[in-house]
Amino acid sequence: MQIRCAGCQKILRVTPQDKPIRVKCPGCGTILQVPAGESLAGGPADVGPTGGSPPTNIPNNAFDDPFANLPTGPVNAPGSFPGGSFPGGAYTGGATPPQSSAPPSRPNVAPRRNVGEAASKKFPVWGYLAIAAGVIVITPILCCGVLGLIGMSRMKGTPSVVMTEGLKAIPVPSTLPELGPPVQEFPSGVTMHRVEIRSSDSQPGGNMSLRIYMPAGEHAAKSTPCVLVAPAGTPLLHGSSLDGGDYHDETLPYSEAGFVVVHYSIDGAIPDSVNMNNEQAYTKAMSAAFPLFKNSGGGIVNGRNALEYALAKIDIVDPRRICAAGHSSAGTLALMLAASEPRVTHCAAYAAAVDVETRMAELIADPVSKLLFSGVEPFLHWYSPINHIDDFRCKMLVFHSRDDDNVPFVDATRFVGLIKDQGTNVTFVQTNQGGHYTPMITEGIPAAIQWLSEQK
Repeated sequence: MQIRCAGCQKILRVTPQDKPIRVKCPGCGTILQVPAGESLAGGPADVGPTGGSPPTNIPNNAFDDPFANLPTGPVNAPGSFPGGSFPGGAYTGGATPPQSSAPPSRPNVAPRRNVGEAASKKFPVWGYLAIAAGVIVITPILCCGVLGLIGMSRMKGTPSVVMTEGLKAIPVPSTLPELGPPVQEFPSGVTMHRVEIRSSDSQPGGNMSLRIYMPAGEHAAKSTPCVLVAPAGTPLLHGSSLDGGDYHDETLPYSEAGFVVVHYSIDGAIPDSVNMNNEQAYTKAMSAAFPLFKNSGGGIVNGRNALEYALAKIDIVDPRRICAAGHSSAGTLALMLAASEPRVTHCAAYAAAVDVETRMAELIADPVSKLLFSGVEPFLHWYSPINHIDDFRCKMLVFHSRDDDNVPFVDATRFVGLIKDQGTNVTFVQTNQGGHYTPMITEGIPAAIQWLSEQK
């Protein structure tokens, strides 16, 4: 039988195999996920392009073992999620600092850091000896646990089903405060309100902040689109509060166009007291924050709670026009929220990393990182939007600049192609220059506002 590479479109010969694997196309290097019964097997001669010579630069065992010579994890690597197991996944969302043309009110997304290398340089020798002793003791226990989780994840069903079940298992806070008076009013007539959701327990999403932008004028009940926006600027190993300065450049334009905007915090924020320029302090803080971030589904629970608030407390919100939007790391969260929450009807993602697993391959492979961020490998697998193509059902707008120096343009092109192939309505807006951040402000958000205004 044959399959077609999604990257270079070459036809590859396949032989049946009883387990799913992920392989690298010998032509263009695209990582292909092949389900059980249609897996590539044997040596490289079995996967050469039809009608051509087999590749000669791939080791003989490259397709015998799904983990060999690949920067990705297993197809169904499990992780832990409140209420059940889920296949893991995630994205760094990191970016270079903004250029001078970027608005000065907010730093751009955090630069990519080699967390494992930085931690290794400062990690004492006795620490490694202690870790080695611990590994000897707990390895058998971990192996049994991993096997059990694999069995549980397979029994629960497909990734999309498990993801939805995990979210449903986390209740919405029982008490949602009223909107209250505005804390800021803009010249356009838009008002901003601050809401603090505080519950008595420590459940994911139970303690979070909202900034709500209300459009000027009078609006009938259920007549106004609502845009859900999370803060960007993280490597998606931790969350973010709303206390790091204003975010008006990425929220206010929607509300000035007549939409309600709910800007929401993400569990696992780094405390303001941490010096981000101190690699050791930042790594330690990330390690402490990561479990909170992971347990919230990388902010998906926070986005769900923001949506619950909008529907329960803002009567002008139209439930037929709910848009998850965001840039870079927040764009990846917007995509994951759209894939997991059926009430999200639209999604606008700007310069979002979609193949998180490949992007974070170095961190996944680093043993120190695995100790610092327990469960990071399965989480990064699960949190990668490209691993959830079949879960997207809402209308989508993907924006990307061809000269983006942080998230490759080709990733967006491939992602959009896969989305189109599975039948989802997607609009791909491209620009030629401007880098990672500025085009989103000058072209991306205006395009999304026009797109949303045309939706009925």
